[in-house]
Amino acid sequence: AYTSNLYMVGPAARVDISGRTGLVAKDYDQLVTVTPKISETLPLIGALALTSPQIGAAILFVQKIMEPQINKATQTRYNITGPWTAPNVVKLK
Repeated sequence: AYTSNLYMVGPAARVDISGRTGLVAKDYDQLVTVTPKISETLPLIGALALTSPQIGAAILFVQKIMEPQINKATQTRYNITGPWTAPNVVKLK
């Protein structure tokens, strides 16, 4: 079975999966991209640090402007291959 657009979204990250899952051979050949939702924690960091309202507003502004770049910069990609019982997971650069 092949997929090119499988994704899961949770409170902490988005996970995109493309590639092959061998139903007969019971193996994987997939590329997985994990994008943490780092940018969504920036206002929380500001509140936890007990900053002034001006700093909180600046953090929110930066978050909205920089969100795509922040999310892309924090992405991690993995190549998953091998049998279901012992998959080989390699972090890509």
